[in-house]
Amino acid sequence: MIELYAPTRSRTWPTTLTLAQITLARARLHSDGPGAALEALDPVLTVPVGQRIPQVVTALLALGADLQAQQVERSSDTRTLVDAIAAFIPATAHG
Repeated sequence: MIELYAPTRSRTWPTTLTLAQITLARARLHSDGPGAALEALDPVLTVPVGQRIPQVVTALLALGADLQAQQVERSSDTRTLVDAIAAFIPATAHG
């Protein structure tokens, strides 16, 4: 069901696509776990540093908060997802 709402590259602006992928990753986190969320984030994590807008950082921080709020097993997928979000977000945005 979640895939019905997944964005398609041919019909969306890059910012919209990026934010939609993060929303999809949040849904996948809740339905399928950290590994699925990480898979959904793959296109987001390749966005060049100069194109990382504040809205994307905010959305990723919300995903990180969802991950922390869940009582999920601290698997390697969980650690990889946490590390990927931390690497993407500038250090000044973590506070």
